[in-house]
Amino acid sequence: MQPKLELRNVSLAFGALKVTNDVSLSLAAGARTALIGPNGAGKTTLINLISGVLRPSSGSIRIDGRDVVRFNQDRRVKEGIGRTFQINRLFRDLSVEENLRIAVIQQQGRAHQLIGRRAVDDGIQEAVIRILAQLGIADRAGTRVRHLAYGEQRLLEIAMALALQPKVLLLDEPAAGVPKGESEIIIGTIERLPKDLAVLLIEHDMDLVFRFASDIHVLASGALIASGPASEIARNERVREVYFGRGKHGQ
Repeated sequence: MQPKLELRNVSLAFGALKVTNDVSLSLAAGARTALIGPNGAGKTTLINLISGVLRPSSGSIRIDGRDVVRFNQDRRVKEGIGRTFQINRLFRDLSVEENLRIAVIQQQGRAHQLIGRRAVDDGIQEAVIRILAQLGIADRAGTRVRHLAYGEQRLLEIAMALALQPKVLLLDEPAAGVPKGESEIIIGTIERLPKDLAVLLIEHDMDLVFRFASDIHVLASGALIASGPASEIARNERVREVYFGRGKHGQ
């Protein structure tokens, strides 16, 4: 079966400095995969290469077999790549519903529609309502983002990524900065993502990683040092030395 996402020998160099070194990986439909590594390993750089923020010096990035390496960010969204960021990029003075409507309009290629207009297309509104319900934040639809708890803001960011109807969802530390009491909601939401969606998770919380991921890729100094089932990665001595440190799951 053709992978939803496939990286072949992807490298990024700035002069003599290689920040991503010959990375190859793939995600099938429905994959639940994590990308881990110590600070500075190049995880977010790799996500930026996949999503089009950066362009690799060499290698290919394929969505459903199509090489998208020359496509910009907007074109890659249309090809099926959605993502969240380490730091949320929401419109804080707009409501939850208005933020989500922006994402739906972008997905439908109808950016000429104004955010605040009354005559919202029925299809757009239906999509907004459906996604709000799916993420469990329908009761916050009219709330301005600045008044949301931080965990709710992270949920909204996931909702906006889902509104783009991605084939591949890149989650860049979705639980970062979320208080412990709210992080369980984030985890539950991630676990309930559509079953056919390929998900690549970057996360430092190893409990979340091992709870979520069936497969794990480990990055160090821009290169993959291990890939495989989560149970194998947990026992890999090189991974434990480079990333986990002393004890189980990095404790």
